[in-house]
Amino acid sequence: MPVCPAILPRPQEFGPGYPDKALPIAKYCKEKLVNLDYVPVDINKVFLEIASQEISKFTNSITPIQAPFAECSNKIPDGFKKDTLVMIGLTFMNFPSGIIIPLMKKIGGKKARALIASEIIKPKSNITSILQRYELPEARGVAFGPLKALGVSPTDVDYKVHFNNSRVEMCFTLRRSLELPKKLAAGSQIVTAVSYRYTEDELRRSIEPYFANCDFHWANDRNTVVAILS
Repeated sequence: MPVCPAILPRPQEFGPGYPDKALPIAKYCKEKLVNLDYVPVDINKVFLEIASQEISKFTNSITPIQAPFAECSNKIPDGFKKDTLVMIGLTFMNFPSGIIIPLMKKIGGKKARALIASEIIKPKSNITSILQRYELPEARGVAFGPLKALGVSPTDVDYKVHFNNSRVEMCFTLRRSLELPKKLAAGSQIVTAVSYRYTEDELRRSIEPYFANCDFHWANDRNTVVAILS
């Protein structure tokens, strides 16, 4: 994938974790003696520390912002809202495209450029293989986290994965009535996590109202795409 110098100076990365998207940009900037202002955004302090530590090998100008994505705009210094590249990896799939794409445009400004990554489904494709990944014990454990925090026992619920409204839904059904803190009857369903999936046409239609240009870069299996938007 080509790296465009015009979008380098101020990358803002949503949900960086290990910053594998920003590292090639940071390395390029150091080699070309270009000053880099890196702004990682995450609600999780640990992930911010991981990203900042890795990028610090290439620049000292790092402004970590601990906040939900929807609330980070007011915390980004005004001087960092110019020449901006707003990035998000597969975390993109955790949000409806109609929310995350306009949010990235708003944060980046009128001349924003953005980078997103997403898995792509084919029209009329069989989604069984996608659902199977979320049926694994490890996926169930992650999805059960919010209920565990409320004091729910694994024996109080049954786990099921659905595909509904263009998204994978990780759902728990109560085996008995519980106070959570509102009382819920046995048989109530609670969706604790979702992951959106789009066809190529659906994703392009989501992007078009906000970015005039959309350059898709496909993985070899054609199941995952990185899109550069401007």
